[in-house]
Amino acid sequence: MTTVGTATLEDITRLRGLVEKELEGCQSLQAAAQRFSELLFEELEDSAVLLRVFGTASFAQLPGKEKEFVVRLAQERGFEDELRPSTNVVTLLGTRGRRPSWNDRRLSQRHLAIPLVRTSFVKTIPMVSRLMSEMGTGVEWVEKQHTNIVVKTMGKMAT
Repeated sequence: MTTVGTATLEDITRLRGLVEKELEGCQSLQAAAQRFSELLFEELEDSAVLLRVFGTASFAQLPGKEKEFVVRLAQERGFEDELRPSTNVVTLLGTRGRRPSWNDRRLSQRHLAIPLVRTSFVKTIPMVSRLMSEMGTGVEWVEKQHTNIVVKTMGKMAT
């Protein structure tokens, strides 16, 4: 399977088995996300330019480098006073792309960790804003902060 458009149910089933096998030994969510992005990119290399895996965590739970990134980003955009320990942060966990710099999450200059402090802030980051809109949550979700957003958006498929 090299393109999304030509994938068959058999291709997807095979890929699912490969992913389950490859991720079984991962020692962390970040390692699993990186391996997943590599596997999927390799499988879809003819139709993928960049594949990224994001997760969310509270600001208080972030490691040092990600916290520093969030603080700097919030300061640059005038939202540093709105950061709270409980602020949800969209965090880049895995990445694979055609450019070498896209293959190491730590090299991300704009998307390593995005604090969801306010709708107007998220709208200043086009990729995240577009992603939330395409997922069906809309950027306005930031103001509501539903903790079960995946289930609300994807329904039973998410459980």
